[in-house]
Amino acid sequence: MALSGTSMQMEALALGWLVLIRTDSPFLVGLIASARMALNFLALFSGTIADRVPRHRLLAAVMFITSLLSLAMFTLLQSGRLEVWHIFTLVLAGNMEAMGRGWEDRDSSIVLTLQEQRAGVQVRLPGL
Repeated sequence: MALSGTSMQMEALALGWLVLIRTDSPFLVGLIASARMALNFLALFSGTIADRVPRHRLLAAVMFITSLLSLAMFTLLQSGRLEVWHIFTLVLAGNMEAMGRGWEDRDSSIVLTLQEQRAGVQVRLPGL
């Protein structure tokens, strides 16, 4: 959980830095930070979706989509064609994908990979 939080902060820093280097606009840096949180209202629906879809398939689909979005940004960046609107589009698409998976699925993925006899052994300590 701590690693996930750290990676999200690193992503926010890298996106902000990339937008600042490309545009030299503090306003757009703030806007990209806002775009990362723009679709949080979808979290209300992600739990319902997660309950109706097999979690293994949902997690696999989400990881595949995340990989495609990352590959798209990398390809655009390496080709020199990355523009600010690409960054905003990929960030919003990534937000929709993240809300689609639901945080409940990510937290329960460890339990789903264990055998049923060992699933009760895991203890979740919030904040650690």
